[in-house]
Amino acid sequence: MITQLVIAALGTASLGLMLTGRNQLGLIAALLAQPAWLWTAWKHRQWGVLYIAEVYTIIWGRLLWNVRKSARS
Repeated sequence: MITQLVIAALGTASLGLMLTGRNQLGLIAALLAQPAWLWTAWKHRQWGVLYIAEVYTIIWGRLLWNVRKSARS
C-alpha cells in the first residue's frame, strides 16, 4: 500500500511539475518513484513491469542529464 502511494504521489507530482515548466524537478520526482516501481515489480514477480521500470529509470536519468547539461550552456 505504501509503495502504491509513493508511486501515485511522485508520479503525479512529476507530471504536474513538468507541465508547469519545472522539468528538472519533475524528472527528479520521476526518478524518486523508480525504486518503488522496481521493488513492487520484483516483489510480485512482474517481469515485464520490471523490465519497463528499468528502461524508464534509464530514460528519466538521461533526460535529467540532458536538462541539466543544457541549463549549464
